[in-house]
Amino acid sequence: EALATAVTKATGGLPQFEEQIEALTGSFSAAVTQSAADLAATASTMREQLEAAQTQMSRSLEEALVQTSQNLIASAAAAFDKMSAASLDFDHHATEIATRTKEQVLLLDRALSEELEKSLTSLGRQLALLSAKFVDDYGPLTDRLRDIVQLAATLEAAQ
Repeated sequence: EALATAVTKATGGLPQFEEQIEALTGSFSAAVTQSAADLAATASTMREQLEAAQTQMSRSLEEALVQTSQNLIASAAAAFDKMSAASLDFDHHATEIATRTKEQVLLLDRALSEELEKSLTSLGRQLALLSAKFVDDYGPLTDRLRDIVQLAATLEAAQ
Protein backbone atom coordinates (compact mmCIF):
# COMPACT_ATOMS: atom_id res chain seq x y z
CA GLU A 1 0.00 0.00 0.00
CA ALA A 2 2.68 2.38 0.72
CA LEU A 3 4.02 1.63 -2.65
CA ALA A 4 0.67 2.16 -4.24
CA THR A 5 0.31 5.45 -2.37
CA ALA A 6 3.73 6.52 -3.52
CA VAL A 7 2.91 5.50 -7.11
CA THR A 8 -0.42 7.36 -6.93
CA LYS A 9 1.25 10.44 -5.52
CA ALA A 10 3.96 10.17 -8.09
CA THR A 11 1.40 9.68 -10.85
CA GLY A 12 -0.51 12.71 -9.60
CA GLY A 13 2.69 14.80 -9.62
CA LEU A 14 3.68 13.65 -13.05
CA PRO A 15 1.55 16.08 -15.00
CA GLN A 16 2.97 18.86 -12.90
CA PHE A 17 6.48 17.55 -13.46
CA GLU A 18 5.76 17.23 -17.16
CA GLU A 19 4.54 20.83 -17.27
CA GLN A 20 7.67 22.00 -15.52
CA ILE A 21 9.88 20.04 -17.96
CA GLU A 22 7.92 21.46 -20.89
CA ALA A 23 8.23 24.98 -19.44
CA LEU A 24 11.94 24.43 -18.86
CA THR A 25 12.37 22.98 -22.37
CA GLY A 26 10.41 25.89 -23.89
CA SER A 27 12.45 28.39 -21.88
CA PHE A 28 15.68 26.63 -22.93
CA SER A 29 14.50 26.51 -26.55
CA ALA A 30 13.63 30.23 -26.46
CA ALA A 31 17.06 31.00 -24.91
CA VAL A 32 18.83 28.92 -27.61
CA THR A 33 16.75 30.62 -30.32
CA GLN A 34 17.53 34.05 -28.83
CA SER A 35 21.22 33.15 -28.53
CA ALA A 36 21.26 31.99 -32.15
CA ALA A 37 19.53 35.23 -33.22
CA ASP A 38 21.97 37.29 -31.10
CA LEU A 39 24.90 35.34 -32.52
CA ALA A 40 23.61 35.87 -36.08
CA ALA A 41 23.13 39.60 -35.38
CA THR A 42 26.61 39.83 -33.85
CA ALA A 43 28.11 37.96 -36.82
CA SER A 44 26.25 40.25 -39.22
CA THR A 45 27.40 43.34 -37.30
CA MET A 46 30.97 42.04 -37.23
CA ARG A 47 30.82 41.28 -40.96
CA GLU A 48 29.53 44.82 -41.64
CA GLN A 49 32.20 46.33 -39.38
CA LEU A 50 34.89 44.19 -41.04
CA GLU A 51 33.68 45.24 -44.50
CA ALA A 52 33.58 48.89 -43.38
CA ALA A 53 37.10 48.58 -41.94
CA GLN A 54 38.30 46.91 -45.13
CA THR A 55 36.69 49.64 -47.24
CA GLN A 56 38.20 52.34 -45.01
CA MET A 57 41.62 50.67 -45.16
CA SER A 58 41.38 50.42 -48.97
CA ARG A 59 40.43 54.10 -49.17
CA SER A 60 43.25 55.05 -46.80
CA LEU A 61 45.78 53.01 -48.79
CA GLU A 62 44.52 54.51 -52.04
CA GLU A 63 44.72 58.05 -50.61
CA ALA A 64 48.22 57.35 -49.24
CA LEU A 65 49.27 55.99 -52.62
CA VAL A 66 47.85 59.04 -54.42
CA GLN A 67 49.49 61.40 -51.90
CA THR A 68 52.82 59.58 -52.20
CA SER A 69 52.60 59.71 -56.00
CA GLN A 70 51.82 63.42 -55.90
CA ASN A 71 54.71 64.04 -53.49
CA LEU A 72 57.05 62.03 -55.70
CA ILE A 73 55.95 63.94 -58.80
CA ALA A 74 56.33 67.27 -56.96
CA SER A 75 59.79 66.26 -55.69
CA ALA A 76 60.87 65.17 -59.18
CA ALA A 77 59.57 68.44 -60.65
CA ALA A 78 61.37 70.47 -57.98
CA ALA A 79 64.60 68.54 -58.59
CA PHE A 80 64.23 69.07 -62.36
CA ASP A 81 63.62 72.80 -61.81
CA LYS A 82 66.71 73.04 -59.60
CA MET A 83 68.80 71.15 -62.14
CA SER A 84 67.49 73.37 -64.94
CA ALA A 85 68.27 76.50 -62.93
CA ALA A 86 71.74 75.17 -62.12
CA SER A 87 72.31 74.35 -65.78
CA LEU A 88 71.21 77.83 -66.85
CA ASP A 89 73.39 79.35 -64.14
CA PHE A 90 76.34 77.25 -65.31
CA ASP A 91 75.72 78.25 -68.93
CA HIS A 92 75.53 81.91 -67.89
CA HIS A 93 78.81 81.68 -65.96
CA ALA A 94 80.53 79.77 -68.77
CA THR A 95 79.38 82.39 -71.30
CA GLU A 96 80.51 85.18 -68.98
CA ILE A 97 83.92 83.54 -68.48
CA ALA A 98 84.30 83.04 -72.24
CA THR A 99 83.38 86.67 -72.87
CA ARG A 100 85.79 87.93 -70.22
CA THR A 101 88.54 85.68 -71.53
CA LYS A 102 87.98 86.96 -75.07
CA GLU A 103 88.04 90.58 -73.83
CA GLN A 104 91.24 89.94 -71.85
CA VAL A 105 92.89 88.27 -74.84
CA LEU A 106 91.94 91.27 -77.02
CA LEU A 107 93.30 93.67 -74.38
CA LEU A 108 96.48 91.64 -74.11
CA ASP A 109 96.80 91.54 -77.90
CA ARG A 110 96.34 95.33 -78.12
CA ALA A 111 98.82 95.92 -75.29
CA LEU A 112 101.36 93.59 -76.93
CA SER A 113 100.84 95.33 -80.30
CA GLU A 114 101.33 98.74 -78.70
CA GLU A 115 104.44 97.61 -76.86
CA LEU A 116 105.83 96.01 -80.01
CA GLU A 117 105.14 99.20 -81.94
CA LYS A 118 106.83 101.27 -79.20
CA SER A 119 109.80 98.89 -79.17
CA LEU A 120 110.13 98.99 -82.97
CA THR A 121 109.80 102.78 -82.98
CA SER A 122 112.40 103.08 -80.24
CA LEU A 123 114.67 100.64 -82.05
CA GLY A 124 114.23 102.68 -85.26
CA ARG A 125 115.13 105.91 -83.43
CA GLN A 126 118.14 104.30 -81.81
CA LEU A 127 119.23 102.90 -85.18
CA ALA A 128 118.81 106.36 -86.76
CA LEU A 129 120.83 107.90 -83.92
CA LEU A 130 123.45 105.21 -84.29
CA SER A 131 123.59 105.82 -88.05
CA ALA A 132 123.92 109.57 -87.49
CA LYS A 133 126.65 108.96 -84.90
CA PHE A 134 128.36 106.59 -87.32
CA VAL A 135 128.22 109.25 -90.04
CA ASP A 136 129.48 111.88 -87.58
CA ASP A 137 132.29 109.64 -86.30
CA TYR A 138 133.36 108.07 -89.59
CA GLY A 139 132.59 110.98 -92.00
CA PRO A 140 135.85 112.81 -91.29
CA LEU A 141 137.71 109.50 -91.33
CA THR A 142 136.22 108.71 -94.73
CA ASP A 143 137.16 112.16 -95.98
CA ARG A 144 140.76 111.67 -94.81
CA LEU A 145 140.87 108.20 -96.31
CA ARG A 146 139.73 109.67 -99.65
CA ASP A 147 142.42 112.31 -99.38
CA ILE A 148 145.01 109.56 -98.73
CA VAL A 149 143.78 107.53 -101.69
CA GLN A 150 143.90 110.63 -103.93
CA LEU A 151 147.37 111.48 -102.65
CA ALA A 152 148.51 107.92 -103.39
CA ALA A 153 146.98 108.14 -106.83
CA THR A 154 148.72 111.44 -107.40
CA LEU A 155 152.04 110.06 -106.22
CA GLU A 156 151.72 107.04 -108.38
CA ALA A 157 150.86 109.11 -111.37
CA ALA A 158 153.86 111.33 -110.71
CA GLN A 159 156.26 108.46 -110.62
